[in-house]
Amino acid sequence: GGGNTGYFLGEVSASGSRLYFPLLYILKESLAFHILTIIAAIAAFRKFGPGLFSSRPGLSRIRGWIANHFAEFSALVVIAVYWASSLASPLNIGIRHVLPTLPFIYLLVSRQITVWIRNIPHPNPNSWSEWFRNVYQIYLRAVPKYFAVGFLLLWLILGTITVYPHFLPYYNELAGGVRNGYTVAVDSNYDWGQDLIRLKQFVEQNKIEKIAVDYFGGGSPRYYLGDKFEPWQSFKGPPNGWFAVSATFREGAFGMPVPGFSRRPEESYGWLRPYEPVARAGYSIFIYNLP
Repeated sequence: GGGNTGYFLGEVSASGSRLYFPLLYILKESLAFHILTIIAAIAAFRKFGPGLFSSRPGLSRIRGWIANHFAEFSALVVIAVYWASSLASPLNIGIRHVLPTLPFIYLLVSRQITVWIRNIPHPNPNSWSEWFRNVYQIYLRAVPKYFAVGFLLLWLILGTITVYPHFLPYYNELAGGVRNGYTVAVDSNYDWGQDLIRLKQFVEQNKIEKIAVDYFGGGSPRYYLGDKFEPWQSFKGPPNGWFAVSATFREGAFGMPVPGFSRRPEESYGWLRPYEPVARAGYSIFIYNLP
């Protein structure tokens, strides 16, 4: 009800944005799947849409479609109601809040893609001409469709393999990929503390004796780093030497507060802005070596 302070597109706010979930859905789903969705939507519209714009409203046709496709209609209702509720919510901390709708979207898209590929003009042919037309439709005209869908599925498979094991911070190419997705939104979209062990490995590999850490997550830096760990926050000023900060805290400090949202200057990591990170633990923890 009260929202939660979050970073989104360079701004920090607790009031939420209607653009949040739609944009993150576009940027955190694979482009290949978006293309499949567009194909499915166009195929569905070509089959059903023209009747909606006829001289008489297509209410009877809509009722008939609902009666014959109640599963698809139910999935659409679930998606619509859930997304309407999410768009009205000020709690903008992660695309995970609309994850329950994704299986329904996947099922609807895959169902329509299957219908699009297997479009048979005469399910029960009554003549040789209708039979030949079916053969042409199934084995010749559908070949480019199979190639197109096969290419997109291969894209999905390779995209999944190449991003492994960094699935949580995944963003597609429109957002600059997994490496640059933090510029759009952080928190559970990108940084949920998943790289703490990778920070430990970095510290061990570089024989670091002391590192200040501002960590966002449920893990324990003290457990993994032991006496090398020194808890840190912006108001303490720059530490001497190594410093690691989670993307959520970094972008939340660097982001511009929206009108009506106040942030104390000492919490803005102003002293960190002139420096560039020398490394990252995974993708979500930025590592600096300060003079």
